[in-house]
Amino acid sequence: AARPRAPHARRPPKRRTDLGAPMTKPTETLRAAATKLREMAEAATPGPWKAEYSGEQGDCVLPPDAQSTREAVAVTRLYASHADALLIATLGPTFAVLVADWLDDTATGEDWLDAQLAPGLMPYVPRPPDWTPLALARHVIGEAS
Repeated sequence: AARPRAPHARRPPKRRTDLGAPMTKPTETLRAAATKLREMAEAATPGPWKAEYSGEQGDCVLPPDAQSTREAVAVTRLYASHADALLIATLGPTFAVLVADWLDDTATGEDWLDAQLAPGLMPYVPRPPDWTPLALARHVIGEAS
């Protein structure tokens, strides 16, 4: 039978077995998002896109070689439809590739920073969860931030 403990005695800490999967390096998240953006841009209608109004269709997002608004990439008819069409056109495949390049460049810079500041101390220099490149990357790959 176990001996009763004195009420003031400290219990040994419980050993954690629920530590889960290892944390992903921020550079891996950045590169995963860059890859996903490039894949989406490659699968999309080539850009750059432009926004144009059509009385028949509404506010349209058109590829560069469109002959009419019937060849729209997207049509918006909501309250802010013109603003929506402009935003969609601006954030099309051309922009996605530029953001992917920026995410890759940021990851390369982080790899260099890790090599300079963290060798032997930690696997990488930690970044806050709301760090803009990481928050953007998590949004692209669908992770909660």
